[in-house]
Amino acid sequence: MRTSRTMDIFPISLRDLEVVRVDDITPLLRRVVFAGPQLAGYDYEGYAVPPLVSAGFDDDVRIVFPDPATGERPAPVVLGDGNLAWPPGLNDLFRTYTVRAFDAAAGELTIDFARHAQGLAEDWSENVQVGDRVYIAGPKMSSSLPVHRGAVVVAGDETALPAIARFLEESAAESVPCRAVIAVREDAAIHDLVHGPHAQVRWVRAPREGDVAEGLRAALEEIRTLQGGGEQVDAYVWVAGEAGELKRCRAVVKDFHIARGDAEFTGYWRDVTPTRDAEGRPRAATAMMMQLFELAEVAPGLALRAAVQLGVFRHLSAPRSVEDLASDVGVAPEELARLLRFLHTLELVEYTPPSEEQPQAQVRTTALGGELADPESMVAQFLGSPFGFQDLALVDLVQALRGELTPAAPVASPRADVEAGWVAPAVAAHLATRLPAEQGGRITVTGPGAGVYQEELARKLVHAHVETTDQADIPAEVALLVDPLTHLPAAEATALIAGVRAERLVVVTDILHEVGGEEHDYEKDLVLLCTTGARVPTARDVARVAADAGYAIAADTPVGWGKHVLHLMLLGERSADAH
Repeated sequence: MRTSRTMDIFPISLRDLEVVRVDDITPLLRRVVFAGPQLAGYDYEGYAVPPLVSAGFDDDVRIVFPDPATGERPAPVVLGDGNLAWPPGLNDLFRTYTVRAFDAAAGELTIDFARHAQGLAEDWSENVQVGDRVYIAGPKMSSSLPVHRGAVVVAGDETALPAIARFLEESAAESVPCRAVIAVREDAAIHDLVHGPHAQVRWVRAPREGDVAEGLRAALEEIRTLQGGGEQVDAYVWVAGEAGELKRCRAVVKDFHIARGDAEFTGYWRDVTPTRDAEGRPRAATAMMMQLFELAEVAPGLALRAAVQLGVFRHLSAPRSVEDLASDVGVAPEELARLLRFLHTLELVEYTPPSEEQPQAQVRTTALGGELADPESMVAQFLGSPFGFQDLALVDLVQALRGELTPAAPVASPRADVEAGWVAPAVAAHLATRLPAEQGGRITVTGPGAGVYQEELARKLVHAHVETTDQADIPAEVALLVDPLTHLPAAEATALIAGVRAERLVVVTDILHEVGGEEHDYEKDLVLLCTTGARVPTARDVARVAADAGYAIAADTPVGWGKHVLHLMLLGERSADAH
């Protein structure tokens, strides 16, 4: 939400700066001063990078630190349009810091770093020396001093101290009453702050949960008293620090009826155990945020499927103009170019826009996109079939979790026979050890890919009569049920198992690990919930359905590809399969 502060927006610019001074303000606070000609603006491949501007007390910049493992200094890519491209590997190498001070005339940018903490930035600042270099990006905006209301209250923990200190300095000449609340872990962090006669600073020592909020409440009560004790306080409130504490501060501000545009809350950090990268280094909060955004993305899959359905890849056996390709796939060239530009970012095609030398846009497949050029390939067939869009059922996941969806009738996947081909030989070999080849009798097979299982069983058990059936209640020596729980809702699978009329009951099924399994299996489980109401069963799911049908699991044998062969016996029976 926009606040009542006025705001100026700047191009996001990258600058290579050098450390020129290091000072310890307190035992817990180290000040690092950066300088360099790029602060005044510079030329980058014909693009004029403007001078750095920092006019707001809470301006921030991204500092890109050298890789602590290699010492290398990767940098974001200057796009020349006021923006930067941040390669994924860079997300763990930058941190965001408040600009403590900027002196354009002297050409110096000042950043304060907390000491005696662990992390990428803290380790760098603890060992920094004059002459060290970093890349700095930003600030991308500056907001005005919030002195346009009857009073100002600023509050936060040590991470907010640089912004609060800058505010107090830059508002020293203002006549607006100001209260500052600063929570510090140790007395050693307390130091003199420059401020005007109308400002008061309250230090909260060794804060406990809620202390910042209570300090904020006390400050607002003082302002209310100054303003005559009315219900609504005329003040601008700025709070920054730990995200959990901000929730409590928001509740306090509501009690004073501060206008929404006059209250600003910024979470600088969150009190959680930090996650670590492959090298054991703490991950940046920004990197984790970017991972969450990536997890939420649906566009790549939809764009890929649209391209396969249109036939983009199979019409790209050689480089072509976009106009020619558009004619073949039945899409206007301008609209197709929009899709191709996105596919280019996914490294599926190489898209070249029009130029003076080549007036028509060109496109060709990459090695990755070339895998989809053969319409008979398994992946192309899958993506172009209705089953390639099953994941879209997850848009109804909330309703499915709440039991508000009506399950669709099960439909056999065109991949059922392919998947059965991976598993059926192992199942047949397993059953051959339990059912000697010279044993005759009837074996019925029910479920997805039943025909493939029938062929493999007939090959291994030459004296048996193996047949497929949709009815499990046919009398037989052996009934083989294939994936009953992934094909049917639990109640229907229970009824199917309970209706079996065979001397031996064998179930082939996936067994889902409750934790530590493959991501695809958990995804498949949710897709089934949103479509047929079936599931990829856990061991407990299978045991529960078997028990509800009157059976117990006598033996469980993994046969590969995540499949298990289960021998079931009626409850109360004792079977040789249990040994």
